[in-house]
Amino acid sequence: MVVEGFSNGLNLNFIQNYKEDEFYDASMANIKAINNIVRQLHNTKAFSASIISKSSGAGGVFVPLVADRVFCNRDVILNPT
Repeated sequence: MVVEGFSNGLNLNFIQNYKEDEFYDASMANIKAINNIVRQLHNTKAFSASIISKSSGAGGVFVPLVADRVFCNRDVILNPT
């Protein structure tokens, strides 16, 4: 699986604070999609690599955690929250 320029654009604090908001369902669907990607990568027998070229947060941090190899620029900031 090759994903180019993947970004979920999620603000987890926004989701937690606005559970009654119309964006909540769409945001939760995105989080579940990220979980599915991570689960599929974790369960695959194929070699996987992740390249982090810019700072990342939320799913941009967690998806590379299951890759066999991760390549990252020195000035990248990873913010999982």
